[in-house]
Amino acid sequence: MTDLLRPNRVDPSEAAPVAGSALPPRIIIGLLMITWFVAPLSGAGFGAVKLVDVMLAIDFLVVVVLYRRPGAQRVAQRGTLYCPPIARRHILAILLLGSGLMLGAFRQDLGVGTALRTLQYPLFALLPVMILLSLRVGEKVRLLLALALVAGTVFSIGGALFGGELATRGRAIGLTTHMNQLGMTAACALPLIMLIGRGRSRRVQIMLWGIAGFCLLGLNLSGARSALLGAFAIFVLYGISRLRRWISLFPSIVLVVLVVGVGALTIQPKASDTTEVAALQRLSGDVGSSRSDASRAALLNNGLNALNFGVVLVGGVYLEQDTHNVFLTVLVTGGIVALAGLVLALLPWLYRAIAISVGAFRSRTTRELYLYSLVVFGFAVWISFNNALWIRYFWCILALALMAQISVDDGEVTVSESASASTGSQDGADSPERPTTD
Repeated sequence: MTDLLRPNRVDPSEAAPVAGSALPPRIIIGLLMITWFVAPLSGAGFGAVKLVDVMLAIDFLVVVVLYRRPGAQRVAQRGTLYCPPIARRHILAILLLGSGLMLGAFRQDLGVGTALRTLQYPLFALLPVMILLSLRVGEKVRLLLALALVAGTVFSIGGALFGGELATRGRAIGLTTHMNQLGMTAACALPLIMLIGRGRSRRVQIMLWGIAGFCLLGLNLSGARSALLGAFAIFVLYGISRLRRWISLFPSIVLVVLVVGVGALTIQPKASDTTEVAALQRLSGDVGSSRSDASRAALLNNGLNALNFGVVLVGGVYLEQDTHNVFLTVLVTGGIVALAGLVLALLPWLYRAIAISVGAFRSRTTRELYLYSLVVFGFAVWISFNNALWIRYFWCILALALMAQISVDDGEVTVSESASASTGSQDGADSPERPTTD
């Protein structure tokens, strides 16, 4: 434990800021928080999931505009909004996780409509912002925040396993008021665990990866498929950027094992619960029925919801999940693997297109930058009225591509690029070379 409290053994040049125009943190936080004021305008009748559509778009805006990579050169130049290399990958991961987790939370709670349940989500959305701020504070504060998140996951898992909630709901609620809080606390702890383990001894890293595996168990129990998707993407991209270290592949393996299930699988008939019966009654009477009711009826008709999957975990713990939830979890995970592979295969062309579109910002003023941000934000609000799921996944694919690009070559500067940067920086000292990392 004393080793955990020691500072990370990281090259000072890796974390040292580079001279350049740094964006004030209040602007980043403002862009994230303004979402909660504008998104309700999309209309409560469409469900709270609209809020998450805007959140995804704003996160994409932050990634592209605020943390852009200027053209083909990967050096800090005049006008570049700079973020230290040690934290940028984790900030992007947290932004994507915040979007995915909120998407999972709202999709599971459509139709509740109570004021208390609605007010708790903005509070949960502050959690990624707190982690974002923690990257600028000391090591001990960062460690305490990570331990608090892990402790919340532990208590939630304990309440889920021994509180009898799984038998009544089929998903883990535990000691929390909502099942997705478990997934959110566990997923938000993962990037912090990575950040804390950077530069530690192998013994401490193995212990931290064990804690990460426990958080992944919490993700699986929570049933939040979007949280699983976000965590899977982070670990895959983290492993790509650290292929020379075999231990980086361990979390991905653990996640795949947890998604598929550990131990024996049992299949048994399942009776329709009260929610499904009420949905069928509303559809038959054609009074007050919603799109969610139609989807429940479709699941019942195709037989996916007629069975339960029972999973016997190590230690004899028996869990149950609806068959369609298991199928959807596996399909979503497999789908994101295929999409991530496609994005990585097309990454050079995709990155070139993104670089062309954002490279023009190098010479633009702050006023023009805000005007462009306003246009993108308006588009985000517009798509929030559209119920097409592909729009949300489109934003996720683009964010994944940017995360992959930054993870693969984050901080790497080739000899030719360094030479061209030194030649181009003779105008002044505002465009220094960026230190080589890793």
